[in-house]
Amino acid sequence: AWVAFKSGNYVLAQSAYEASLELEPESPHVHFWYGGFLLRYMNAVDDALAQFEKAWALDQKSSHVALEVARCQMYAGRYDKAEIVLNSLATLKDTPAIARKQHDLHIQLYTRRADHLLAQKDYRGAFDAMVGMREAFQQIPSTEIDLRIRQRLAKTMPTIHSCKHFLGDSELRDDIESLESWLSVIANQAIDAALLKPPSPSSPTTVLWR
Repeated sequence: AWVAFKSGNYVLAQSAYEASLELEPESPHVHFWYGGFLLRYMNAVDDALAQFEKAWALDQKSSHVALEVARCQMYAGRYDKAEIVLNSLATLKDTPAIARKQHDLHIQLYTRRADHLLAQKDYRGAFDAMVGMREAFQQIPSTEIDLRIRQRLAKTMPTIHSCKHFLGDSELRDDIESLESWLSVIANQAIDAALLKPPSPSSPTTVLWR
């Protein structure tokens, strides 16, 4: 599967993954790698989710797998299910790197939910999702907040501006402006952090799914 993938032959790679599953149907690693391939290179969210869920059933202590299950649920617009999975990770003691991925995905969950509700003209729902996003961020230990998370928050400025446009004359005006000011501070912090960040040394690309 890896050789076919590297050569760009995704059809052959998919066939190789399926052959591997026939040989090792109880391998959580094969299900995990195949799910990653389906999600990132075939854009098959539900098929990827099926593989990740099989991997998770075989290895219920794997945060890596659980994060991908939550990611697929989020991409499919099933935000409540994604949040349940993310909340289940709170009991696991993970490395800081995994914890940051969990926090980033949690923030992304709220931003996507807000944008979805905004597109549905549910402006109050979108604002509530933004409030939830702020609360989720404020619960993150300061040592686990990185530039990526701040940048993701900064990108939500257009969303809060839209909420202000449609709800600015309501009783929520002060709350919206408070959230807008908070996001402005975060956006400025992201800019400052990006300017201070040293350039990364070039290194070989690490590939997780093989």
